[in-house]
Amino acid sequence: MWRRVHQEVIEQKARQTDVVKKKQKEFRGNIIKQIHEKQEERINERRAKYQEGVKLEEEAKARRQRLEEAKIRKLNELRFVRSTIALVHRPCM
Repeated sequence: MWRRVHQEVIEQKARQTDVVKKKQKEFRGNIIKQIHEKQEERINERRAKYQEGVKLEEEAKARRQRLEEAKIRKLNELRFVRSTIALVHRPCM
């Protein structure tokens, strides 16, 4: 009788140990999953910031290009006006 009771206690402790180990394994798995998700989130944030920086740089480059084209166009207009004025005010011979 004592043996059977003792065996049942041992089996019950073994089941409890198995349950605890299962919960620990599940908890560890959840923690690892959260860590991986957080790492992915950080990676995606860095990627988004990089893409935003690239986009801003491209916009700045396009803006500089438009300004340069406008400057060249205005300088050409001024040259044309100067040459026209020079032709109009040329002394007659």
